[in-house]
Amino acid sequence: MKKNVAMVVALGCVGAFAATNYDMLGRNGSKMNSPMVYKNVDYSKVKKNKQMVGSSIDNRALMKLASGIKNNHVAIEGVYNNAKSQPYSLKIYNSGNNNDQVYPNMGHDGYFYWANDVFKTINIENVSSTDLRNKYGQKFIREDDSKMSYASAAGFTLTSLSYTFPSYVQQQSPYGGNDQIAYAPFDGVKTLMSQRYSISWFDNDSPSSTNKWGDVGVYMMLGARPAKLNSDKKISYVRYNSTNSFNALPDEEVKSSRMFSILKETSKKSVVFVNTEYLSNPAGEKPQVYIGVHNDNMASMTYTESAKKLDNYVYNNRTVEIVAAGNSGENDGYMGLKAGATNAITVGAVNAMTSTVSSYTSWLSPRYCPNGNCGMSNPGMAKPEIYGYSDLYMYGDRKRVYASPQNTYQYLPYDDGTEMSAAYTAGIVSDLLAMNPFYRWHPEVVKALLIASSNRTMYWPNAIYNRSGATIPTYYNIAFDENHQNAVHESRYWIGSIDKLMSPMSNSQKELRFAVSTADFPSNNFSAAISWLSSGNDVAKLGKVPQNFDLEVYASDSPNTSNLSSSPRYGVSTANSYEKISLTTDKPYLIFRIRLVSDEANGENHGQMVLGFDVTSNF
Repeated sequence: MKKNVAMVVALGCVGAFAATNYDMLGRNGSKMNSPMVYKNVDYSKVKKNKQMVGSSIDNRALMKLASGIKNNHVAIEGVYNNAKSQPYSLKIYNSGNNNDQVYPNMGHDGYFYWANDVFKTINIENVSSTDLRNKYGQKFIREDDSKMSYASAAGFTLTSLSYTFPSYVQQQSPYGGNDQIAYAPFDGVKTLMSQRYSISWFDNDSPSSTNKWGDVGVYMMLGARPAKLNSDKKISYVRYNSTNSFNALPDEEVKSSRMFSILKETSKKSVVFVNTEYLSNPAGEKPQVYIGVHNDNMASMTYTESAKKLDNYVYNNRTVEIVAAGNSGENDGYMGLKAGATNAITVGAVNAMTSTVSSYTSWLSPRYCPNGNCGMSNPGMAKPEIYGYSDLYMYGDRKRVYASPQNTYQYLPYDDGTEMSAAYTAGIVSDLLAMNPFYRWHPEVVKALLIASSNRTMYWPNAIYNRSGATIPTYYNIAFDENHQNAVHESRYWIGSIDKLMSPMSNSQKELRFAVSTADFPSNNFSAAISWLSSGNDVAKLGKVPQNFDLEVYASDSPNTSNLSSSPRYGVSTANSYEKISLTTDKPYLIFRIRLVSDEANGENHGQMVLGFDVTSNF
């Protein structure tokens, strides 16, 4: 099945809604009937009552969205462009035909007032250590608590020794083969390779609106409580369940501690919840939890029950779930148990010293098994979607030696594996959400943004690896706000009734069209992406992603969305729930066209869409 993906959008026509015949998506005339949607909709709790509300279309939408959209709203579309003085726009679709609400050119407060009127409230708040201690009591782990080693509970004693790094460190790969891994200093990755050095306003803590700097909750599913690896670094987290049982073996403790250390060294505004399972109510915590980080020791080549559970979790809770791809290399498609989840953002590893994809990274697509019958002809999504830096060492961390009567384990302060790349990515994403609350509860938009922002050059260990087109997103392109004009993004989402949000085409397909002004962007090299959510139940039952969207982009001299005279650009994929396209143009507008190619009639999400979009320019 062909998928055409186009990704480049700018909010050029939003400012002219009142004065032109174009709607907030840049369409005119008969094309004005297509919305965008928002956030956490719990389809699993919807009751199929037969009470009619408005038309039959409205009734179907309400049955699907009743637990997620309030006040008889059936769909919503949102736009954010950080190059605009009023960066937000919103359109809310209600039951019936004549009472839709359009809110163009809004500021931060107005956007969230109306978004919270439709969906579960998004809180933006700063949370102090005192607040955490007052709420969580003994479950809040402070710096002093972290000086001990929890592996001692398993009969191990711990010795921490100072370690002096040579100019570079190299050793044989612990993941098999004869590969030699060269480790890079993490500080260099944070600054030079991620281009964070040029974002002075971020580290100076002086954003344009201080109320946008609320902390972001991140939960990490770990096998052990993090221990302090460096006596000079602060460590604090919430132990989510004080009764849960962690695996306190040395290997789990060191791996968990390194993942935690990487996440906290990367992010500025995260509060980490450590747990062995999913959070049952991620929206009920303070600060609200928007991100999860996962790593699996086990691997599979199929769509697993763990992947299905994670897909359903994202689908129902709208959290951003970041998963390590796994460290099985190109070994017949083996990936981490959750790495094949369609709604997750799966992260591969790139050697930070050489910018080469680490040979241990799992990268083949998992196989989907319809109704549990796993044939060889059901390839899943191309994974991983993005890559992040790994193979790192941290100045100041200590050599750790664990000893028991039976075994002795030695750990040097080197970090490698896709779990480090996932933690690194989660740290960047947490700062994105802290600075731009538009993206909270929008995993479909965050994935599109990460894919579109992947522009760092990387290399492949051999020719057969380079098959996914995935690259490395940088801190510079992701952690942005209105004052950071060099990194410009236009992001959009559509959530709710497809019949409300998309206009019919002559061939029975439905579509969205919108125009983007290229004048907003600092370069004429564009990259755009779309991503959409699916029910894990559907993927397991059908053996494929249940919906298929195609994206096309046209370079144009006019914002008229009916003008498709230029040659379109397409993205092509077969089983993905995301697509990406890049192009270079000097034309003043880009016209985007997103078509619904298929929507499985017996899918849980039939008739509904949760679709995200982002366009940015590479420079």
